[in-house]
Amino acid sequence: MTEEQELMLLAEDPWIYPYVSFLNLAGMACLIFFAARYFFKSRENRQGKVDAWSIDWLNFGMLVWLMFACVFLTGLLMDTFGAIAQEEETHNGKVWQIVLSGISMQGGMLLVFLYYFRYRPELFLQKINAVRLPALKAISIGALLFLAAFPVVFFVGLGWQWFLHQLTEAGLELTLEPQELVQQFTQNIPLVARLLLILMATVTAPVVEELIFRGAIYRFLKSRMNPALAGLTSAIVFAAIHFNLASFPSLIVLGIFLCIAYEMTGNLKTPIFLHAIFNINSLVLINNADVPIDELGYCFGETTLLLWSYL
Repeated sequence: MTEEQELMLLAEDPWIYPYVSFLNLAGMACLIFFAARYFFKSRENRQGKVDAWSIDWLNFGMLVWLMFACVFLTGLLMDTFGAIAQEEETHNGKVWQIVLSGISMQGGMLLVFLYYFRYRPELFLQKINAVRLPALKAISIGALLFLAAFPVVFFVGLGWQWFLHQLTEAGLELTLEPQELVQQFTQNIPLVARLLLILMATVTAPVVEELIFRGAIYRFLKSRMNPALAGLTSAIVFAAIHFNLASFPSLIVLGIFLCIAYEMTGNLKTPIFLHAIFNINSLVLINNADVPIDELGYCFGETTLLLWSYL
């Protein structure tokens, strides 16, 4: 990022630095609070509240295969649609390609899961929500855990960006771009498309991804291995499915905090709200900071921009 762009950001968005500084300071306080709270618990009370999902590998593999087959087929269809849009050379065609791709991908994965839930009830003997939790309490805990996660995600992302920058300086060619969804938010797109993208990022993505990655994958892995290793493995899969090198380690950290939120309360609503709040915060930064989108992958100095790729 050039000095002129840095001054532009300071002049036009003076709230960003205090805002992100506040999130980091409040986040450190929340992180210390949760760590101390966990440390002073008895050994028995440190156990998580999530029931492991003890189905066999065949049924679990079939479920995951069907869900990701939906992702693959959706990708093929959207690539075809994208080719048509490129022939017409319309930016709006590309936007609607992303919108339809997101809706069909998330909808397809959700339908597969709901089909299994409805017609294979014998596979769901352990409840996804082991504990009843009021929505307001889930939102409160999710918000506090968002703050606790923020500085960890932030500084892991900062270190990773520095490492990738060193690799590019050494001559290694890396593609460090935000997700297409993030790029579209910086463009002048139709209002309906923008609203649908916001809905996908803040509602459908948190619900579907938490149901799949925490409610299914994490719970199944927990029945086969140590909970900490299960959480790490599911977080790596969660990060990998976003197909974004620049945000990969930070998404792993976020995935771990989402597992912690689930285990703390025993209810999937908590990681859903944490996920939604995280994405809302990213959208606030994307829509209000006036900085070129192609700089995002290389901004080691502008640390406030590092979260923009993490939807």
